[in-house]
Amino acid sequence: MQDLHERILRAHGGESRWRSLARVAATADGGGSMFLAHMQPRPLREADIVVEPARFRVTIAPFEREDRVGVFEPRRVWVQERDGRLVGERGAPGTVTRSLRHWMVWDNLDLLFVLGISLWQALLLPMMLCRSGVTATQGSDQDNWLDVTLPGDLPVPAPEQRLHADAKGALVRAEYAPVAWGRTMRVAQLMESLEGVNGLVFATRQSLVPCFPGGAPVRGMPRLAWLEFSDLSVELAEPPPRE
Repeated sequence: MQDLHERILRAHGGESRWRSLARVAATADGGGSMFLAHMQPRPLREADIVVEPARFRVTIAPFEREDRVGVFEPRRVWVQERDGRLVGERGAPGTVTRSLRHWMVWDNLDLLFVLGISLWQALLLPMMLCRSGVTATQGSDQDNWLDVTLPGDLPVPAPEQRLHADAKGALVRAEYAPVAWGRTMRVAQLMESLEGVNGLVFATRQSLVPCFPGGAPVRGMPRLAWLEFSDLSVELAEPPPRE
């Protein structure tokens, strides 16, 4: 039987095409109870987002106000006017997630850090499986899951994740314990509504919900977070070889 790691990559467009990805852009909407609980009730409203894997960068416009842009990088987040004038910035933003204040309220730079990691995970998970240094352990054929450990330089909510795929290899769920939450709670990222764009396949509707101790997602409760993508476009660095 074909290795599940390989089947997942093939179901989402193939390893060579993901390796050649230079840029993905989309219109994004998002929210959820975890944002509401931190005084950020609706963080994304028809925002134009751009993810650039080689630069480890996510850009969100508008951010805060119509005339401002938010930029995420793992070691720095900043807000600027559309003409490039800097409004505010924070270095080493991940360290803030361990502060007491962060558990109570998110300021705009906290929000930018959380959104950057969330968008990176939501759009680039298949690409991250192509990285050198990834370790993967496959479950039984009946379970159709893959335990992965991702390299530490990737801006993801948790380096250790359990990925569930359907019979064709398309990702339907990722389970993990977010580092920013102290690994005290396990969550499930649910992926729906697949869309192919320039040969790559993305889940355009995603939700984050709590997990039961055994790993099953808790349903029927307000979602911790949700993301919806439309108007996706993809740029490849070079034409990939045929799979």
